[in-house]
Amino acid sequence: MRMVVSELVMLVAVLLLVAYFTMVERKVLGYGQLRKGPNKSLFMGLGQPLLDGVKLMMKSFVSLKNSDSGIYLYFPMLVFGVMMCLWVLSLSLFGMKGFPYFVYVFLLFVGFMVVVDFMLSVYSGSKFGAIGAMRGLAQMVSYEILMGLIVILVFMEGYCFEPNSMGLAVYHFPVLIIWWVVCVVESNRAPMDFMEGESELVSGFNVEYGSVLFAMLFLGEYGIMALYSVLSVYLFFSIEMSGLVVFMSLSLMMMFLWWRLTYPRYRYDLLMNMSWCVFLPVVLIIFISSTIMISL
Repeated sequence: MRMVVSELVMLVAVLLLVAYFTMVERKVLGYGQLRKGPNKSLFMGLGQPLLDGVKLMMKSFVSLKNSDSGIYLYFPMLVFGVMMCLWVLSLSLFGMKGFPYFVYVFLLFVGFMVVVDFMLSVYSGSKFGAIGAMRGLAQMVSYEILMGLIVILVFMEGYCFEPNSMGLAVYHFPVLIIWWVVCVVESNRAPMDFMEGESELVSGFNVEYGSVLFAMLFLGEYGIMALYSVLSVYLFFSIEMSGLVVFMSLSLMMMFLWWRLTYPRYRYDLLMNMSWCVFLPVVLIIFISSTIMISL
């Protein structure tokens, strides 16, 4: 019973983290554009995420005529459920303490999310959503290959989680940079938000969703961003102090916001070329050289 209560408390904390992450993003983007973000509700705008949630709950939802509403309505719930399952795993005894098993399940769920994102658009019956899903499907599959290779490289070399190690980031800094770009692409964030390109797709695959379903989609997206930040710290830095882990994870979460604020959207063909012609050869060279050194 105590374990169930602790897990529920952790999940509530994760939901609050995700909700206030959206408010921090609006504040950072506001000050980056020489304006103030939300600052009216309660004290300094701290009530804004809660009010936004209530507003979305009160909105009505209209199902599309061409959509398969029996399936169409369940996929946002599935996205939110996958995000919460990953956080439950990462916060439980089978999570970071049994890290290899967590990563296997994590990669399985990430691959599953590709299918879910594609089906979101197919069953909505919207051609604009389908365009966003087709672009995003090729994008996410290309970068998931890099994600899998980097995770295998980390376990093969065994630098992470050693008490006296400085972490994989010191030995292979280019791999850390590639990993971070992969995290940005997989979370569909600017400047690589081609599934949600607002200028040409009007929010892409989720264009037809509203009300609670829209809230579930974006809670899932922000939750995955926070999880990528925590996972990056555990993969690339051998840190035993929990306070420092939290600080570095929050710093990486802020990196998502800084990239969105700073960089213009990348061209789609250049993004795909960067994956297959630049990142993949670099990771393969490091992977093969590390395999040879370990075997010797």
